[in-house]
Amino acid sequence: MEKCPRAWALKYGFKRKFSGNFNRHLINISDWSSPWRLMQRALRGVIIERLDLHAKGKDWPENDLA
Repeated sequence: MEKCPRAWALKYGFKRKFSGNFNRHLINISDWSSPWRLMQRALRGVIIERLDLHAKGKDWPENDLA
């Protein structure tokens, strides 16, 4: 939970529905779990990780290459 703010928000943000603006905002964007959005977020993480490795001059792990 500490590493993933979205997981924390989804677990604890809906506890008291409609008790504040934050919870209303979460309800409006609760479609984040669609397969397309999940794929986009996963791909974004991979791209950022690979760009970070490239910036540091490190090679990608062989098992990560498809």
